[in-house]
Amino acid sequence: MNTNTSLIRILAFGDSNTWGQVPGSDNALRYPSNIRWTGVLQSLLGENYEVIEEGLNGRTTNINSPDKSGKNGKEYLLPCLESQMPIDIIILALGTNDLKIKYNRTPEEIVKGSEECLEICELESKDDNNNPSKIVMVSPEIIEEMKRERFGKTEVDFEGAKDKSIKLAPLLKELAIKHNAIFIDTTKELLVSKIDGIHLEHDEHRKLAELIFKVIKQII
Repeated sequence: MNTNTSLIRILAFGDSNTWGQVPGSDNALRYPSNIRWTGVLQSLLGENYEVIEEGLNGRTTNINSPDKSGKNGKEYLLPCLESQMPIDIIILALGTNDLKIKYNRTPEEIVKGSEECLEICELESKDDNNNPSKIVMVSPEIIEEMKRERFGKTEVDFEGAKDKSIKLAPLLKELAIKHNAIFIDTTKELLVSKIDGIHLEHDEHRKLAELIFKVIKQII
């Protein structure tokens, strides 16, 4: 905890790429804090900022996982906001897991899930002056459809996701404009690992942190 009372507080709400999963590790390995984009962002911003890391493997926008409870981002978002307020900036980095074949979602359905999360942030999250938190939306990267180890078996659990991830980014940009949020299109900036086609390697974590750093400095 940073005890500086004039901190600018930033909530990073995302999935396994916010949690920092090492590519190909099947939820078993996590990058250290100085490698994860949240940790790099904290270092770039300095001691007058506090980056609150809220990443969870498998987290979706607004749909329950058939395999494990607690993965619905919308259901956890409100208590998370209430426990972490005041919040100056919210970074929403969701949508990748919605692309899994088991959910059978269209890009439009994923955007709807993202919008429900955005609306919760708009209604419920405030800074210490009781002003609405600023919102930054981060798109999923372009997925590469590859076999990977999942719960003891090898499968392509993101089959069909590459095309959807390409189509999703401009729709999320439209959503961000509609809600006066700031949008970061990672499909033009970042590459997923060739190991599993989903997660970010060291250099890409730093690139993401640098993209978000520039946006935050513009906001402030």
